[in-house]
Amino acid sequence: MEKYEELERLQKLKENGTLNNAEFELEKQKILSKDDVKIKKGKKYKKRLAKIFFILAIICVIGIIVAIVLYMPYDKVDLSDNLEFEKNKSMLKVRYDNGEYTKIEYERELKKIEEEYNKEFKKEEMIYNSRFVFSGLAGIFLVLGIMLKIKEKGGIKIVD
Repeated sequence: MEKYEELERLQKLKENGTLNNAEFELEKQKILSKDDVKIKKGKKYKKRLAKIFFILAIICVIGIIVAIVLYMPYDKVDLSDNLEFEKNKSMLKVRYDNGEYTKIEYERELKKIEEEYNKEFKKEEMIYNSRFVFSGLAGIFLVLGIMLKIKEKGGIKIVD
């Protein structure tokens, strides 16, 4: 609405004789071209945003690959880690039964073994789950980038 108010003000200045025809036309073009500049800036912004989404999607794919590579050693030794944990627990139980440990020492050692195993398991679980997070993010960024590109090209035209 502001644009039309400016044009009305210009028209009054022209009618009063403050502006001649050439000055009026020049000022009118300035007012009318303001919207064109905004549209052009909007298109540039959308292009940049689409590029950013595609770059983020690529970064997420790289994150997926890194997570897979980091998870591979855990994937292979998962069973042996569990067996080692059970072996340590049973050896500790035998020592406790033989009287080598008091109940308090046994519980403290058992807690250490469990904490160590849980720490390793949590790291493994985090790396494993990061693949899914990166996959989801890559998909979202890719879809957003494609949507912006389609919108930039004028949308999808359905022909009957």
